[in-house]
Amino acid sequence: MALHTKWSSGDLIFFDGTQEIFRIKNSDEGIVAGESGEGVDLTFHGDTTGAYFHFDESADLVDFHNIKVTNQDPQAQTSTGANITLTSASNRIQFLTSTGAFNLIVPTSSGAGVAGIEFKVLNSTGGICSVCEGTTGTVIVAVGAGDGTVVVSDNTEWRAILGST
Repeated sequence: MALHTKWSSGDLIFFDGTQEIFRIKNSDEGIVAGESGEGVDLTFHGDTTGAYFHFDESADLVDFHNIKVTNQDPQAQTSTGANITLTSASNRIQFLTSTGAFNLIVPTSSGAGVAGIEFKVLNSTGGICSVCEGTTGTVIVAVGAGDGTVVVSDNTEWRAILGST
């Protein structure tokens, strides 16, 4: 396969004569590979030998080969009746303990970086934990001692699933 290049509207385009293979955009839209329905395989190699990210277009498969994909560790928090405030950068799993009732404040449901945020909250002991939304203070769900909840923002409002032991 011969690979050709051309410039179009400031974009650098690589093509094989029949389809576009790769495009480096002259904007904030980044890099585009292939065309819808006629994609191409992509492989990005890491610094470690044998570590790579591979997209196989014919199988619609993504392979993180020898690449570590990690999540934040759970965070243990203790309240003495005060508020615990989380941000969009807070750990997604929260283990809470308290001697009395307290509030867990999650970010406002709409705004940059909030859509799809999910917190798993486990109230280990003590009083009721009221999970509240940001500055409005609206209670999303009350979590009793020994219970847990999952709260998720759809960028409009928080939704909760409550479970008990």
